[in-house]
Amino acid sequence: MNAYRPIRCLVAVLVDMAMTAIAEANDPAVRRREQYRVQSVARWALVAMLIATLSLFPQTAVEASQDVFTVAVTSDVVTLDPAVAEDGASALVATQVFDSLLAYQGSDQLPIPSLAAYWTTSADGRSWTFYLRPGVRFHDGAPMNADAVVFNIRRWWDPAHPYHQGSFAYFQFLFGGFKGDPNCLLDDVYAAGPLAVVIELSRADSTILSSLALPFFSIASPAAIQAGTQASTPVGTGPFRFVEQIPGDRVRLEANTDHWRGAPRSQNLVFQVMPSATDRLNALKSGTVQVADNAVGAAADPELRVLTRTALNVGYLGINRDHTPLGNLLVRQAIAHAVDKEHVLAVGYSGGTQAADQFLPRGLWGRDPTIVDYDYSPALARSLLIQAGYDTGITTTLSYRPAARGYMPNPQAVAQTLKADMETAGIHLVITEYESGTFLNKVYAGELDLFLLGWNADIPHPDNFFSWHFCRPAGFGPLDDELCNQLTTARANPNLAGQEAIYQWASRRVHETLPLVPLANGSSGLTTRYDVVGVVASPLGLESYKEARVVGAAYSTVPPADGGILSFTDANDRPTTAQVPPNAIDQPTTFHLIEAETESAPASRGSAHHAFDLDASRDGVPLAGFTFAAPISITIAYSDADLIGVWENTLALYYWDGTTWHDAATTCSPSSTYTHDQVSNQISVAICHLSQFALFGERWPSNYLPLVVR
Repeated sequence: MNAYRPIRCLVAVLVDMAMTAIAEANDPAVRRREQYRVQSVARWALVAMLIATLSLFPQTAVEASQDVFTVAVTSDVVTLDPAVAEDGASALVATQVFDSLLAYQGSDQLPIPSLAAYWTTSADGRSWTFYLRPGVRFHDGAPMNADAVVFNIRRWWDPAHPYHQGSFAYFQFLFGGFKGDPNCLLDDVYAAGPLAVVIELSRADSTILSSLALPFFSIASPAAIQAGTQASTPVGTGPFRFVEQIPGDRVRLEANTDHWRGAPRSQNLVFQVMPSATDRLNALKSGTVQVADNAVGAAADPELRVLTRTALNVGYLGINRDHTPLGNLLVRQAIAHAVDKEHVLAVGYSGGTQAADQFLPRGLWGRDPTIVDYDYSPALARSLLIQAGYDTGITTTLSYRPAARGYMPNPQAVAQTLKADMETAGIHLVITEYESGTFLNKVYAGELDLFLLGWNADIPHPDNFFSWHFCRPAGFGPLDDELCNQLTTARANPNLAGQEAIYQWASRRVHETLPLVPLANGSSGLTTRYDVVGVVASPLGLESYKEARVVGAAYSTVPPADGGILSFTDANDRPTTAQVPPNAIDQPTTFHLIEAETESAPASRGSAHHAFDLDASRDGVPLAGFTFAAPISITIAYSDADLIGVWENTLALYYWDGTTWHDAATTCSPSSTYTHDQVSNQISVAICHLSQFALFGERWPSNYLPLVVR
């Protein structure tokens, strides 16, 4: 039961008394007789309103928070010190315990302010000044200031720093080396005031923003680093504090209620190590865990839902243009038209993977939306070979390594599929398998003809794809100087729109010159129980669990002839029910009724603190634009405390169309009417389609209570 419910109910009663008393006081016949009663009640009402206002803040945390929220992960955390981490599990925990100067939010791929509230750059793009948020403190109570940030960056950068102990692999890779290395991007870092940090670069490079948003560049407490406890008891400024790690079993965190962005919605967060996909799926079904990574088979379970991560990888067929006849553009075009990508996906990838239509993944900015992929056409491929002077076709080698990656989980199957498909186009492949290290050495030495490889983004930035592949020896043949010069210009351009125009040009350039044929953007999924909200799948697999929580929810697979009922009860013991009558649907359908939150409201309306989603699926596939053949009934129970600020007789259910709230009665034609029982505190309405719904009422006038009663 909500600890603040009695207070809210008392407030509602006192406010009602005050309104009655004030109305009577405005009547001359009773004004004098009621003067002292009005004065007393009004004062009590004002006190009650103050109590109500204060109680609303903790109320949210109390109602929505829970004791433990558990996430099943596939592997153990290697280190609790994000600066030396290289694995996904360590980075995921760091995302909860630490903040970086910048951050990635939800599914977005452009960095946003975090510990740095804003930043500026010099005209030459080599000097960046980051202005820190005031008042932020580490979990140990120490202030997060410019000196702390400089301490962290110098630790990553300078091998002579007393606490530069470890590989710092991400810094070395993304910044081109450490202090003293001629390729190192960082030239200097210093405090320009208590809350201002200046980073000087050896060359203009706007990708620094994307790098600094990664958890590997989290800002840790200097005291914890100096004490030597950072790797065992990490101290950051993040939404959760570290509690304990049991190696091979779990990491437990607790809410940082003083976090600068507000307290987390769960009191405790646990990352449970579960290497077995079967174990993760069973734990989800039993409710032992609320979220699991890569829970195979979850899509068919009505209690679960799969959140697909935006793909930031590409698997491709590399083409060495230094080797005859692959240096001929017509031959490369023939190869592109001889690849049946749908066949490749069906044989070599799991469900949900999309065919790649250009080099940059579908989820990454910088793609050119006008590019049309090479269609699968063996006849056209043969014609192009003839135009190139190869009337009888060509013979070349295709090499791969037997290493499963997200961008290519089954390279052997992909190789065999390409061999069969290209044979019909007159392209004869000799397949060779190499051990992984040998294979990569041969690729980078330019020894292979065709090869299967791919790329997972280190940072969600186009340059991380283009420059790594095409502006260094990478097995594709001679470097494209024009392309590399344009990429250098893009890195030096601090203007996002200017960068994007260049990357779209680069996308077209790679598409037209064909150093490779992109095959697929490998997918991955995050599975949650249907009663979990506040989790957004991250393209980098680094989900934040600050807003994660369990809410009221119900599901039911409804047969057409019988209909069905869904009902959930929220934290305040208020039921919300959806009744599907017989023949409202034409085939068995799974419906979900899920408690939600909404911050918006229609004009002049206030919230009655009830919002929910109603959605549906068949065979695990969500139904979009679904309409019922006959109206279904929604019934909502509310309490007196829900009426603070709104008139009870104006309560109405609204639906959200993605932009605007509309009266829910208009979901059916002709419009349905409300049944409103103000004695039992229930409101019902017939609806005819799925949506997010919320209960609103007309707001009280802002000046209905006098400040002084004389």
